[in-house]
Amino acid sequence: MCFDLSATTWETNNQGYWNNGSSWIGGVVPPHSSADTFYINHPIVIGNTIDFQPGGYLLINTTGGICGHERLNLHTNALLHNHGILELDSLEVPGGHVQHFITGNMILTFTGHFSNGGTMSSNGAIAVGPWFECHQPEYSFLTGIQEQSNGSGIMVYPIPASSQLHIESTVHVDHAILKNLNGKVIANISAFRNDYELHVDGIAEGMYFIEFYDAMQRQIQVQKIIINH
Repeated sequence: MCFDLSATTWETNNQGYWNNGSSWIGGVVPPHSSADTFYINHPIVIGNTIDFQPGGYLLINTTGGICGHERLNLHTNALLHNHGILELDSLEVPGGHVQHFITGNMILTFTGHFSNGGTMSSNGAIAVGPWFECHQPEYSFLTGIQEQSNGSGIMVYPIPASSQLHIESTVHVDHAILKNLNGKVIANISAFRNDYELHVDGIAEGMYFIEFYDAMQRQIQVQKIIINH
């Protein structure tokens, strides 16, 4: 792997949006297409496709993440090391390389596409499925508690949860399903109440999703949770 030593190094200063200078050390917004080096130490929301040209390097640390209804491109000799959260519509790797570590979580709405010799090695969790709108807790700075309820009248807390997960709902929920990142059903909540406590102390640590349904089997909402004992 060859890196351009003359390239700029960008590092996050705070959680926020890619297009906001306050998110970056130095207060300057980095380009969306470059061969620069990026250290993502905080949750960052993107609003445009991010394009890593040959020699570009992206490190997402365990405290960081990139989330957005967008695409990330890794061209020839561009490198991504992901220890944190990567939540996108799609990941395109035309010649680059992705190293996805066990501490990381990758969620793609559509696909991950590798071409022109692009590669990936991974021992972390990867899921392809519905868009989750940068949910809590990693991106709670977006709209605070309202981001968690997502306007549906359902609130889930605390996140992360250690022993109990509290669910409050102002809308009628018939039942809910807790799934892991691979889609395996971990728990069924059939006798749902508007004020419900789910015991999670016997569930392995990690990221999960709760799907809420009405009596007609229509999905009302999906929320992402983290269990950390």
